[in-house]
Formats: sequence, C-alpha cells, structure tokens
Amino acid sequence: MKRPRKKTVVVYGGTFDPPHSGHLMLLAAAARQLRPHRTLLLPAFRSPLKEEPSEDFSDRADMLRAAALAARVPAEISLFEKRRGRTTYTWQALEYFRGKYPGAGIYFLMGSDCLPGFAGWRRPERILASARLLVGRRVGFPAASVGGASPVFLKGIFPKVSSTFLRAELYRGDMPAAVPPAAARIIKERGLYLGSLRERVLSRLGPKRAEHTLACVRLACDIAAARGADIRSAAVAALVHDYAKELDPGKLERVCRSAGLAVPFLEETVRRAPQLLHAWVSAHLARRELGVDDPA
Repeated sequence: MKRPRKKTVVVYGGTFDPPHSGHLMLLAAAARQLRPHRTLLLPAFRSPLKEEPSEDFSDRADMLRAAALAARVPAEISLFEKRRGRTTYTWQALEYFRGKYPGAGIYFLMGSDCLPGFAGWRRPERILASARLLVGRRVGFPAASVGGASPVFLKGIFPKVSSTFLRAELYRGDMPAAVPPAAARIIKERGLYLGSLRERVLSRLGPKRAEHTLACVRLACDIAAARGADIRSAAVAALVHDYAKELDPGKLERVCRSAGLAVPFLEETVRRAPQLLHAWVSAHLARRELGVDDPA
C-alpha cells in the first residue's frame, strides 16, 4: 500500500511593496517542484529589515492576492502579521506555522541573494529548527549551505527585481512592466504610490509646469536612490515644490501675510521678486490642502 505523502507547507514572506513578477516566478517554481499542500503568502506588517512600507497592509495584501490569482499560483494570504500589529521576525512566524500545522514539512521560500546575510537575521537557528529553506538561485548569488543546513534549491535561475526601483518608477507616474497587471489595476484604482497626490498636484498646473514637475520627480528619485535617501520623501518634495508657482504675485503676497509665513526679507522680496514667494506658499498649501507634512 502506498504511503500518503507528507504534508508540506510553503511560507513566503516579504513586504510585497509592490508585488512583482519576481515574486510570482518563485512561487510558480515552488508549486511545480514541491507540489505543496498549502502555500502561505505572509505580507509584513512592518519589516524588521526595511524602511516602513509605502502602502498599508491591506493594499499590499490585495495586490498580492490579485496578482497570484491572475497568475494561477495556488496560494493564500496569511493575516498573521496584521493580527500581531507589530514587527514580526521570521523565526516567530515560522514557529507559529509549525504549531498550526503539526507534522507538516514547513519550507521558507527565499531568493539566494538573501543567503549571504542570513546569519545576521534574528534567531537564524530557530528559523532552521522550524523550517527548511527553499531557495531560488539568482545571478551572482550561488547555491550555498546555511548554518550547516542544506537548503532545497529550485530548478532554474530567477531574476533579481528591485522593489525600491519599482517604487521609484511608480512615484514618477510610470507603470513598470514587472508589476503584474492585476496589481497595476489596484494601484491605478486606489491612487497608490503617490497616484492620488500626483493627480491633485498636476490638476492645478498647466501642461508645461506639469511636465517640468514630473521631470523633477524623476530626477529627485534618481538622486535619492543613488545616495540611499528616502525615495518617497524625495518624490513628494519634487511633486509639490511648484504647487503655487502659477499663482499671481498678489495672491502669493496675500497668502504669505495671512498665514504669517516666515519669509526672509519679505518686503524686499515683494517689491523686487514676488514670484520667489511661491516656494513658501507651495509648502504652506501642500500642508493645508494636500495633507503633506513631511519636513523634506
């Protein structure tokens, strides 16, 4: 009599900010090779390794669910981290799933680019005690053992897709090809990745000023990415920097005086170059009308 196959559960965690083709390729390969009984997608509520997610948990989970469904990847979203409502480490999640699925083989899916830094993760020994690593090879990051444990390597080579650079493209108003169509629809419908802010700002500007503003956003994102600065803050600052540029000088002066804006040499600026007041008025109106309170 043929013995029943041991149940297997694949856990794939990440910020998924946004979900992209690289995620789906790993998931599809894991489904083909392991044929798991269950695949759990674990969006981070707050990642211990990265900056605060650009979009909230619900939006990221919805994008991921839609992308996986459209790609026919058999997977389900786990709300474990959302229910905890705080930073969750991988070892904590895997110990939870090991308890929830007793007797099952738990596999933690990741790219080989994560292996070199794995020893620096929180409690790596407890990760390995709860699950076996299921790894997709990426160019430049060869197969390797981890802490004496031998990961299971998926067949093939998988692309390294940078979520950081995808977000930069989205902030600029572009839709990267690596973002699955199902996720792209949600981004557009909900105005994610500064989409709503961008629409409100550009609706106030003429065509040439709008074109200039988008060019500034692109440049700001490129500079921030090159220097390791916060790309979202750079994009927001570039978006609103000319928000009041097209107001007439009289209106600029009235806003400065009525709002008590601390403009250096206000009287001289009003007399000699009143259009320069747009910088202070843009910042003021961005806070008041758009809710932009980022000091950048």
